[in-house]
Amino acid sequence: MIFMIVSRNLAQLAMHRGLILLLVVVLRSSPAYADHSIPIEERSRARFADGMVLEIQYGRLRIKRGNVDAPLPFPEGISDYKSPVETLKEVRESEDHSWVTVEFSDGCGKEERFRLLYTALAARIENAAAMGAYHKKDYSSAISGFSRALKQDPTFDMAATNLASAYVRSGKIQEALRALAPLVVRNPAQLYFKCLTDSDLSSLLESPEISGLRSVKPGNARLDLDRVAGGGQKFSGERYVVYSSARGLVGAIRFRVDTRDQSDEPICPWESSLAVTTVDGRNLAEFPLVTMRETADNKSCGQPTPLKGSVRQSVESRVLTINRMLAALGFVVPEQQEAQVVPPIPNTLAGDSERKFPGSSLKLTGSLNGPVKLLEGDSLLDSLAWAENISWAVYVPSIRVIVFQWGQHYSEGCPKNVWSGVKTFRIADLPHDSH
Repeated sequence: MIFMIVSRNLAQLAMHRGLILLLVVVLRSSPAYADHSIPIEERSRARFADGMVLEIQYGRLRIKRGNVDAPLPFPEGISDYKSPVETLKEVRESEDHSWVTVEFSDGCGKEERFRLLYTALAARIENAAAMGAYHKKDYSSAISGFSRALKQDPTFDMAATNLASAYVRSGKIQEALRALAPLVVRNPAQLYFKCLTDSDLSSLLESPEISGLRSVKPGNARLDLDRVAGGGQKFSGERYVVYSSARGLVGAIRFRVDTRDQSDEPICPWESSLAVTTVDGRNLAEFPLVTMRETADNKSCGQPTPLKGSVRQSVESRVLTINRMLAALGFVVPEQQEAQVVPPIPNTLAGDSERKFPGSSLKLTGSLNGPVKLLEGDSLLDSLAWAENISWAVYVPSIRVIVFQWGQHYSEGCPKNVWSGVKTFRIADLPHDSH
């Protein structure tokens, strides 16, 4: 596990009891360590002894060494952070140089603190440097650099696909397939999509390793271009959720709105993407669908609106490619009697509210100044402290999962739903406690 969140928002960002248990086990099994503070320059830059620099660039946290820089690898839970980072509050490094702790704040006064492995930072620098060699067609140096990145962070999927691309360019097909082997198990949706869209990796689609990801029976899940263009969140068959039993995957359309009203920004900028998770809730990948800027009406807040003519072909290609992936991996829409959509849970500050899933004893509740709770009968399954509102929720009995889109709000004058996401819970995995 590369990342470990150690902030005041731990309960908010990792309220899934299984994840909390995992974090507690990691913390208890790890030896005590000493750390020291890294001086912060101009509230935006911290320099490590080995020459690596962590700094804010245009509202984003990046790491650099020399002329090479790369995005900071956020841990899951705050990887959706969209509000510009304004100030570095504190940066600490463990004495053995294995961990880095970062605390920052944004323009709305929100502060976050997280911890990550130093090798995760170094891996991003190695990958970025290797990309430079790749673009210069120095594939031998690129292979060496991507390999170093993977050695430092074996779960760095981008480095794995980059390494495979460099091997393909060098005519080493079997080496490319070996580089991709971990993704076959860990992230089949991302891998298959990459092979569909990457000019280097497309040559591997018919290899036994990649073609073996295909379902015996193609899935029937589909995205409709015109509906997606209007910010729609449903698949064919009027479903919010699709799933692949063969791969243990769940797919849902994530819709995010930023309601800031700024003179140089549209009234209601939004974007949508296909989010893919495992049935037990691990986030795997997001595939962009469409943004408000690609539609003809840039003030329509998620309402049906046509695409701009100049981008329709590219958006159509994007959607068709995602549909190919959904079909190949066996994604299907739930039967009509299987999925029930629950009306929205409003901002919990609005007062008490409850939404039940028809045909089951499951329900979501919200209370004044309290978290959204997931219950089965009178038993508490989970307390979703990080979810201030639920825009939709679906229960799929055949695979015993609840999928919902959550969001968080900011105070007046700050962006709303800057954090939002799609979350999957497998009911059988959650303990039953009295509430």
